[in-house]
Amino acid sequence: MHLPKLGSWASFAFSSVVLFLLLLLVPTPTITVTATSMQRRRLRVSESDESPSLQQQEQQRQAQVESTFVAALSAESARASLQYLTSEPHMAGTPGDLKMAKYVQAQWQSFGIQEAEIQPVSALLSYPLQDKQPSLVLLDHISNTPLFTAALTEPILTEDPTSDTWLRNHTYLGYSPSGNVTAPLVYANYGRPEDFDVLEAAGVAVKGTIVLVRYGECFRGLKVMNAEQRGALGVLVYSDPQQDGFTAGPVYPAGPWRPPFGVQRGSVQFLSLCAGDPGRAALIEEGLTAEDVCGYATEDMKPKIPVLPISYGDATPFLQSLADAAAADGSRSPIAPPSFQGGLNLTYHMGPSVDLVGFATHNQELVGDIWNVIGLVKSPYFGTRRDRLVVLGNHRDAWVDGGRF
Repeated sequence: MHLPKLGSWASFAFSSVVLFLLLLLVPTPTITVTATSMQRRRLRVSESDESPSLQQQEQQRQAQVESTFVAALSAESARASLQYLTSEPHMAGTPGDLKMAKYVQAQWQSFGIQEAEIQPVSALLSYPLQDKQPSLVLLDHISNTPLFTAALTEPILTEDPTSDTWLRNHTYLGYSPSGNVTAPLVYANYGRPEDFDVLEAAGVAVKGTIVLVRYGECFRGLKVMNAEQRGALGVLVYSDPQQDGFTAGPVYPAGPWRPPFGVQRGSVQFLSLCAGDPGRAALIEEGLTAEDVCGYATEDMKPKIPVLPISYGDATPFLQSLADAAAADGSRSPIAPPSFQGGLNLTYHMGPSVDLVGFATHNQELVGDIWNVIGLVKSPYFGTRRDRLVVLGNHRDAWVDGGRF
């Protein structure tokens, strides 16, 4: 879908990274850059290296460069670029991703950056199976019949011509394995270690359950890692309207916030262990493995249990089932503390549920090429000791089309 705040392949430290190499006009060995704004950045030059007059000249030169850069920016050009970049799905390693890499290269060359090249890099990639959709149901604990079936889809929007894509029916998270699990449900807030400590203190066991967590406060992959370490069989991750929905403001299309059907996709690799491609596929030709570089095997840097992202529309009945469990048995599913409460019109409980949750994921992993676009802008001091290399980078790919405006 093409909603604000949809996930992107940001978890790859180098996957489809758009690297823009700048050699700034800096003839001195000491640079301090503030991050307040482009207009307020100024060089601080060591007096032991340059005279005051040269310091002033370089500050003036830097101010001129910054002014030229800022003057070249416009909302119209940004809108046109974003419109094109989000015109079709371009997940990392797909034909759409390569098409957008060529677009970026051509744009840079049209701007005068002739040394702009596309460099393919091998990486371990993760995709949903196109012919199998995920599923999520709430099951009666006695009859095992469905009480609620999650939609797990994002509708076609008349105002968005790119919303009709097969990916709208595939809510998935990169590096989640395929799996099919059924178990009671517990709610673990943001899925941080301290949240699981609250469950333990309340007597709520996580082992053998499916854990429901909301986005926010920590990376989604760490939520899964924390749940897996405590014996969970699977994890559901949803966007709570308190952080991203009607509680925060008007939802799409009336405003920028997530609507009830909006799903945030992304990666669930364990970034705190080692960032970047968990397979380190680009290093295989050099005879190296992920464990050689990271100290962890590839299988230890991604989940072993299935994980599924869902909307807050789909999450509501499951959270309500935790409150229903408490109503049926006063000793079960205690009320969650204030820090666990969210924006939905219900009282959040911790579980476990009486009724069961069943969900299935259907994903695949493969090694394929991704494409870095590398551009080089040389300073007058290129190739001399006065060079200072500055690397600017960002990802270009997205989990579907990316955000639009």
